[in-house]
Amino acid sequence: MQSLFINITKPAAAINKRIHPAIQKTLIFLCMLGMMIPIMGKYVHKDRMISYNTSISDFFTSLLDLGDGGRGVTAVILMTLIVLFSVRKPLKKIEFNWYISLFWFVGSILIIIAGIFHDIGSGFLIAQIAVLLLFPALYIAWNENLKELYDLIALAALAFILIECILLLHYPFDSVSGISGKYRGPYIDSNVISYTFVAGLCPGLYLISRESKLKRLFASVMLGLILCVILISFSRGAYLTAGVVVLCWFILYFKKSGKLLSLILSVVIAAVSFFGYYMTVSGGNDPLNIRSVTAAGQTVYADETVSEPDSPSSTDILGRLENFNNLNQYTTGRVGIWKVFSKYINWTGNDVTYTLPVRVLHYTGQSARYYTTTHNNAYDIVIRAGLPAGIIYLLMQLIALVYSLKKIFGRRKNVKAYDLFVVPAFMIFIVEGNMETYSHIFSSLPTLLYFLSLTVLLGFGVKTNNREEVSVDAQ
Repeated sequence: MQSLFINITKPAAAINKRIHPAIQKTLIFLCMLGMMIPIMGKYVHKDRMISYNTSISDFFTSLLDLGDGGRGVTAVILMTLIVLFSVRKPLKKIEFNWYISLFWFVGSILIIIAGIFHDIGSGFLIAQIAVLLLFPALYIAWNENLKELYDLIALAALAFILIECILLLHYPFDSVSGISGKYRGPYIDSNVISYTFVAGLCPGLYLISRESKLKRLFASVMLGLILCVILISFSRGAYLTAGVVVLCWFILYFKKSGKLLSLILSVVIAAVSFFGYYMTVSGGNDPLNIRSVTAAGQTVYADETVSEPDSPSSTDILGRLENFNNLNQYTTGRVGIWKVFSKYINWTGNDVTYTLPVRVLHYTGQSARYYTTTHNNAYDIVIRAGLPAGIIYLLMQLIALVYSLKKIFGRRKNVKAYDLFVVPAFMIFIVEGNMETYSHIFSSLPTLLYFLSLTVLLGFGVKTNNREEVSVDAQ
């Protein structure tokens, strides 16, 4: 397969030699951003967008109408261009980790075979073809300069988040929070917006560890916006994931860099960015009760006819957790959903046209809902493509976890610059992916960043030259 890829890309290498490296990187950046923008339309609340009747709402609706299949086709075309633009000289064969490569290719082939014989979901089949061919090709093209690749990915991801933050200003807190008091923007649920912005922590934290002052400044500002949206979403899963990711990143940061002054400066900039965006997107509300904290020691008297609307403050959330007396309640019915889906576990997977959605009683017993997802990524692959494919999918997550733990608790010298991107991407997908389902690679930012990071494992344990010292011009 490497020989085929090397021969196919020889003409591209000859053309790319004539392109200035800055133009080359700009083209790759734009293609990556183009892959990400359609993700915004995955879970748009269409009825609400129609009621707004604005050009921004029409934009979100058009992305929704694109569908997973449309997003998949668009992303594969753009990713093919990314791979071709990435080759600046004739490539040579590289050594892969044999057992990880085996899991990678067998897992992809099993999902593709399942997709040939039954419907595994719109966009899944073409995405798996990309996993089989394009993701390894991207690794081959950049294996000597992974740091530069993840710089481009991080910049594209933060540009995507910035565009979304600007668009969210058209949907202030009071108009879209609903009776739950959780910010959800133009989407159907607060968890949707929270896991997208949690994924933004990965490129944001990575870029504030880089040498470029401009990149650190941009990342610091973006981290403030990202944390603001995560907090007002009041998603427990997002809070947990963000805590784990930030902790892991801190350990890696001080192992690799340890520059305390630049980190403090980034925190200050992020704090200013946070409060500025919070006051804007909250639309005059104070869902986090920041004003009550900053006004400590002052007595404020309200008219007795004024009532304060319910909001999911930290006290409310803690009280809600204390009132849960079983695992199903704590996971908001997820255990019950997993039990219902267990009847569809088999060796070859299911035609999702007929097995999904599945009717599941809400854990309160007061109502019934249709759940269209398993709320677990590996479980979702089992239902769609069969038990063997799901097991391999889970094994790849376990290998990613082992890789992350080795970097976090291993020797300082083994931490590479790009690990400050890769490890957070792994942890986000592993932690949050056990509570939500976003297995559509090109319809989910955390999944896309996870698979772009997963390519690093193809060289896990293989002795190579120092990949961090090679200039992009050498490609």
